[in-house]
Amino acid sequence: MVLRSNCSEWLGVRGGAAELQAGAGPGVGVDAYLYDDGTACPDLRWLSPAATMTIEAGKVYTASFFVKDVKSPLVQIALPKASFGAEAYASFDVRCQMSGVVGSSAAAELTCFPNGWLRCEVTARASRGAANQTVSIRSIPELNVHPDSSFDGANRQFLIWNCQMEEKPCATPPIVTAGLSNFRKSDRVSWSNKPLEFGSSYSVWAKGTPGMQSAHSSIQVIVELFADNSNRPSLRRDAGTGGAYAALVGGSGGNIFPQSSPVWSRRASSQIAAAFAPGDQAVAFDGLLGSVSYGVLPSVPTSLVFGAGINTTNFWWNGDVEQVAIWLTQRIPNDLLRASTFAPSQVIS
Repeated sequence: MVLRSNCSEWLGVRGGAAELQAGAGPGVGVDAYLYDDGTACPDLRWLSPAATMTIEAGKVYTASFFVKDVKSPLVQIALPKASFGAEAYASFDVRCQMSGVVGSSAAAELTCFPNGWLRCEVTARASRGAANQTVSIRSIPELNVHPDSSFDGANRQFLIWNCQMEEKPCATPPIVTAGLSNFRKSDRVSWSNKPLEFGSSYSVWAKGTPGMQSAHSSIQVIVELFADNSNRPSLRRDAGTGGAYAALVGGSGGNIFPQSSPVWSRRASSQIAAAFAPGDQAVAFDGLLGSVSYGVLPSVPTSLVFGAGINTTNFWWNGDVEQVAIWLTQRIPNDLLRASTFAPSQVIS
């Protein structure tokens, strides 16, 4: 996992300033931002990440960020008031490495990391839905300061890195997001060479739940195999339309679509499978089948990647990869391929 600053743009800096500090983050070559709350008269000074997200009523969300004390031992984070009310916040003593005051509708967590870095989290359930929402972070003079309170600036400073707002009951590991805190690249897991021994025909099945639309590309790859740069078999979702399909990238291949062009909805757990043999390929998604007859496939793939394309930094799954099954030397028959993707509640006829 590559760790670097994902706070490349900030909004709502009032009465202070945020400046990029190269190499100041929690790791070698990791950048961070230095926030200074200035010296202005009483004002509400907040630091907010540029990315916004739509909050859904009844869902549980967690906001988190990494922080290091410079001249501000006390910090506060608040979830958007429009969706969470006035009590979804938490204050932290960075210098003493402890949680302080927590709003009555929130829960807080503090995790210590090397070199004085801490990760602060606040979790709450949204009472109302709202669009274009973001979190707010600031220096505070006392732990018992409420988010609605203002106070004089005093050049309080802290370093900040990796602000995330997630629809989860806890914070997930920090992942590169190119400045957009709510659009995340997924973890990328690869499996190369031995003990994988593919034949000239093979099949792949996967179950997964796509997350938010990728900010990096309209293609979300859940599994991809690789032998060379031609005809790379993969199972995919179009993040723009939600369409599920298989692909043979490059060479004499192309896309393989199930009948009726089914949609793989965001946050919906679905199953997709594909069978690959020279001149004979098929894909199934939630019980819908499609087949083609493309040319010769590459034999003996050497690599297998979950959650991303192999030869690109753009095609990320951006969701949960729940299960994967591989038949190294078998082209699964179409009826079994179709049956393998039915949901448990569906009746196979």
